[in-house]
This record gives sequence, C-alpha cells and structure tokens, in this order.
Amino acid sequence: MTCCARNGLRQNRGKSSMIEMRRKQLSGRRKAARSYSIAAATGHKPSEAFMTAWEETFSQQKSQYSTSMLRDIERDSQTEVEHILGFMLNKAREPHTAHQTLLLAYTHIKACEQRKAAGRLP
Repeated sequence: MTCCARNGLRQNRGKSSMIEMRRKQLSGRRKAARSYSIAAATGHKPSEAFMTAWEETFSQQKSQYSTSMLRDIERDSQTEVEHILGFMLNKAREPHTAHQTLLLAYTHIKACEQRKAAGRLP
C-alpha cells in the first residue's frame, strides 16, 4: 500500500469517527429534547443553564459518566426503572407528549428484570 493510500485511509477513519461522534451527539440531543418536552409540558421546564450543563456532560466522547440505572444493571442490582422511566412515562401520557423511546427503554429493562427473576438470565 502506498503512503498516499495509507494517508487516505487515516483521513477517512478520522472523518468516519467524527461523523459517528456527531451522530451520537445529535441522537443525544433528540433524546434530551423528548425529555425536555415532557418536563416542559408538565410545568417543569429545565433552565437553559441545566440543558447546557447536560449537553456538556453527555457530549464528551471519553466521559466516564454513567447513569445510576446503567450502574445498577452492570452490578446486577435492582434498577430504579419505576421511579425514573415509569414516572416519566406517566408524565408523558398526561399531556399526550411523544414517549415511544421511553416506553421502549422501560419495556426492555422490565423484560430483563422479569427474565432474571424467572432464572432465564445469568
């Protein structure tokens, strides 16, 4: 492989990783926008300062931050699915705010917990 070809591959890898990072940022913003709209629709609109801090925290590619629910799952502990996602789902239903992503996450975590309780997961 020539030097030019190797450099081209390096440049393309750099571009694809930048594209992937940007895709993740946009996905995170869409998820935040859904939660934001639920909170705002129920009278709890987050401040701009909060949203800015949220975006800074979750847009860092090498961040070591993880949510408490993810830590619970990794430790094989009981999750806060009812307290967090269940609460948000109920709030989303009141003003008829889009909540399909929350419902998907809630259903998946509940299914995992039920399978674990039935001995069908390690």
